[in-house]
Amino acid sequence: MKRLVRFSVMFAVIALLVLGSALSTFAQGGDNPLCSGLSDEDCQLLSAASTSMDGVTSFAIPAWSVNLTFASGTDTGSFVAAGSGHIVLPADPADPMAGLLVHLVIDDATSTSGTDTKAGAGEILIRDGMVFVNRNGEWFGEEMTEEDLAEFQGMFGGGEGGMGLDQLGIDLTGVATTTRTDQDGMALFTTNVDINLLLNALLASPALGSLMGADPGMAEMTPEQLQAMGAMIAPMLTGTTISFGQVVNPEDSTLRGVRVDATLGLDLTMFDPEAGSITGEFHFSADFDQFNEAFDVPAPESFRPLEELDTEGALPLEM
Repeated sequence: MKRLVRFSVMFAVIALLVLGSALSTFAQGGDNPLCSGLSDEDCQLLSAASTSMDGVTSFAIPAWSVNLTFASGTDTGSFVAAGSGHIVLPADPADPMAGLLVHLVIDDATSTSGTDTKAGAGEILIRDGMVFVNRNGEWFGEEMTEEDLAEFQGMFGGGEGGMGLDQLGIDLTGVATTTRTDQDGMALFTTNVDINLLLNALLASPALGSLMGADPGMAEMTPEQLQAMGAMIAPMLTGTTISFGQVVNPEDSTLRGVRVDATLGLDLTMFDPEAGSITGEFHFSADFDQFNEAFDVPAPESFRPLEELDTEGALPLEM
């Protein structure tokens, strides 16, 4: 799959995981670890928002935006985009193409790399096992490969061998702290994640080592090896922070938006004193409404091969 298309898949992953499985996973089984710092009443509202999304089959995205900047030595880059969209989830996770609809309208997108700048607008449509891209009113498309289909199957939990955080025995207690503020009649829950505690929680799970060994070409890791990995990775992430927000309607406990804000500070000097650091920021926001309504965006009747889009200068959807 082309890098252009991979960005659309990345956006779909963000929207779908944040909206669905990621939130419900945190809320499952006993106390919700995201409730640290909240009153009992606020915790109930946040947990109810996760539960309310279990039955969602479709939703509209009236507005989304992404802002990414990075720097590594003298190399710098950025990506800024905004738009709207619609998502229809597959009825069967084991068959992610059956009924799946991902429709993204890109009102404006700009990417920079050094002194090079690209700007444009367009539209992306994924349906019926096909990927379509509209640029300047003309459609391009291609059929998704077996590899692409496998990625989507894993995304929706239809693949074999997948394990959730609860199955891995990962204890997220104390990893995150959440606060609530009210904006325009909505409750905004902002969760700040302690990267080091999160890393320790992940690597403290023996099941994680076994899971890594389940992948072809990878050996199972012992608890000692996982701890050694953590000791190596932790110093590299000292400048990294992440927080994410959930906008909840107090009237019906529905999730009306998500926010992700992260700063990257990756110190590579332990591998090479001259390597320096990679720094950057990532900001993402999306609003949700029109839950479980019928959406249908028809596939274009005619289109050119997607590979021809690259030769004409693709939309700035890649770094």
